[in-house]
Amino acid sequence: MQRIFFIFGLCLLALTLSTGFASTLPADTVSHTEDYDLSAALKRAGQANKEIQAAEADLLGAKANRNASRSTLLPQAYVSFNAKNQRSLKDNERHSDYIGQNTKTARAGVRQILFDMPAYCRHSGSILEEERAKIYLRHVRDNVLHKTKREFFLYLRARENVKSYQKAVERMQQQLEAARAFYRRQLKPRLHVLKMQTQLSKAESQLVQARNIVLTQKSRLDTLLALPEPNQAQFIGSLSNTKIQPLNDLPTYIAAALNQRPDVAIRKKDVAINQQNERVAKGSFLPTVSLSAESIHYEVDYQNKRHKDREHKYYTLGVNATWNLFQSGQSLYRLRGQKQKTRGAALRLEKLQEEITAQVKESYLKVQQYEEQIALARTYVHEASETWERTSHGYRLGVSTSTDLVDAARTLVDAEVSLNMALADYNIAHADLDHACGTTKDF
Repeated sequence: MQRIFFIFGLCLLALTLSTGFASTLPADTVSHTEDYDLSAALKRAGQANKEIQAAEADLLGAKANRNASRSTLLPQAYVSFNAKNQRSLKDNERHSDYIGQNTKTARAGVRQILFDMPAYCRHSGSILEEERAKIYLRHVRDNVLHKTKREFFLYLRARENVKSYQKAVERMQQQLEAARAFYRRQLKPRLHVLKMQTQLSKAESQLVQARNIVLTQKSRLDTLLALPEPNQAQFIGSLSNTKIQPLNDLPTYIAAALNQRPDVAIRKKDVAINQQNERVAKGSFLPTVSLSAESIHYEVDYQNKRHKDREHKYYTLGVNATWNLFQSGQSLYRLRGQKQKTRGAALRLEKLQEEITAQVKESYLKVQQYEEQIALARTYVHEASETWERTSHGYRLGVSTSTDLVDAARTLVDAEVSLNMALADYNIAHADLDHACGTTKDF
């Protein structure tokens, strides 16, 4: 029995020690990595970006302002109370001029606007402001998604360049070993080894630069997506999956841009808002009419008992009209200024439409250009790969020189980098064309 208790105690001690050791392990020994492809990155940017959240807050503020302006057109109820104590400067209460009384007045009433052109126009303007805020939210959202697309494709290009330079380093390492073997057998001079070492150092330097560019692009994506733990996020995708998309004719894209661009809609709303403000200025020349109903309770308490205290209760129902006949030209100058603001808003709309037409043309031509460059770059890579294979094989046979080998290696890595650039630029140009037409694709 003692042996059984002894074994049980040893087991319990071992379990306690193992549990304590496990609890001392750092919490970050097991890391969780979240992968983001383009769709996931766009979804994250649309949900967590601060610019979008700020635009959403502006929209809520515009809705509140619209409700506030509407409330001015609805019945207004009010209550007021006034208490006043009056004393004469003469000390003798028996003097005929002596006054001593306490006055209390309580009012409760309702007021309804019957005609107030500026108030009506301001309410219509607040509705336009709310619609503008909605369009602006879409505009900000499209800009964020477009910027995320661009940065994502630039990140993929930088990562593909790293792969190309890694392959270049591996190729030069193999050729350096071959050059050293030839040198040990006295089949090649020392100069060949030095050339290979120099080319290898250049390839390694380019690899380091490419890796730094990847880190920079990842940092930009982390900021756009507002990631809580950027180091745990990984962006996945490949430029090799790029598909060439057929294009419509240019006038179709221009017409779509002028009809769908949110910034065009914003400019149109600006024109409408200024026109509404112009009506507000014109309305200041007109009278305002309101209907009011009021209940009044009035009390007077005299200190001099020769006067009898008074108490009155009465009701009033009236129509109030106010017309500012002369304001030294304030309304006239305000109207003139607002007309110029309306004209300026219309001119800015025309200028934006001209700029959009130029942007669509530029993006359209870039898509065509990069589509051709992709075809040329793929041919370039194929030819450069074949040249490298033949040159490296000839170098091992002693037919090709080290200069030929270095040139073939440089040509191959340049061809691969050119293809990466063409693929990334094509995707970016397509994203620019979609954005220029106001058709930024969501997730």
